[in-house]
Amino acid sequence: MRLSTLSRLSLVLAMSLGVLLFMPAAPAQAASESCLPSVLKTRLAQIRKQFGPIKVISTFRKGAKIRGSGRPSYHASCRAVDFIPPRGKYKQVVRWLYGNHEGGVGTYSCMNHIHIDNGPNVRFSKCR
Repeated sequence: MRLSTLSRLSLVLAMSLGVLLFMPAAPAQAASESCLPSVLKTRLAQIRKQFGPIKVISTFRKGAKIRGSGRPSYHASCRAVDFIPPRGKYKQVVRWLYGNHEGGVGTYSCMNHIHIDNGPNVRFSKCR
């Protein structure tokens, strides 16, 4: 992790005073794609190639349930991925997925992320 000059000076001052006054937050880590089935890995690669870099924010979540139903989520078995598309391309990516992805596609436009899974061809839109 690189610290800015101000961060380094704050850290040195804190250490010399024997207290920790400032500690920069660790950078956010992307969710691992390694457990995903090949169809989802392929779909993400296609999206990256056509639209640009994406940020994967969720894959496997142990014990994940579908809100309001209590049923297991595809995330619980690493059969789903949530990602943030490239800036300004949200609607384009969603339209492309509707026409090209045979599994589930969910949109969370208020949080600017998209969900895809390898379950049935279901389309949903939610904002929480």
